[in-house]
Amino acid sequence: MLLDCCHARSFIESGQAREKLNVLNDTRYCLITAYRSFEQAYEMTDAQHSIFPAAVFAALRKEESQVTALDVLCQVENDLSGAGQEPIYLEAGGDLPIVDRRSVQIQTVSEECPYQRLQAFTPETAAVFFGRVAVTQQLV
Repeated sequence: MLLDCCHARSFIESGQAREKLNVLNDTRYCLITAYRSFEQAYEMTDAQHSIFPAAVFAALRKEESQVTALDVLCQVENDLSGAGQEPIYLEAGGDLPIVDRRSVQIQTVSEECPYQRLQAFTPETAAVFFGRVAVTQQLV
C-alpha cells in the first residue's frame, strides 16, 4: 500500500497501522508514505506528479522482470533524498512482489480455421477438437 495522503504518516507512526494489520494472521504487507510527521511535504509544481508518486512510477517502469515493495521503497528513498522528506514505511512478512513480468507468457493464436465441414474428426484434428471424452463415453 502506497500512501500519498494527509495523515498517512500519523497512521503508521502512532502504531495504529500495525495494530490493525496484526489482526490479519499470516498477512504480508508493506506501507510506504512520503514523509515523516515532523517534515514538511513538498510539491513539484512544474511536474505531472509530486515527488512521491513520481518515484513510485519510476520504480514500476523499470525493465526488471520483477519489482518488489522494497525496490519501490529504495527508489522513493533515493528520489526523496535531499528533498527534505524521508519516507516512512511499515512492513511484515517479507518483501512483496508488485510487478512480475516473468509470469507473462504470450501465446500465439493459430489463424487456421478449425471448421472441418463434413470431414471426419481425426487424430490430426484432435488439438482443435477436445473436451467431449466424457460425453462420448456416456453415449457409447
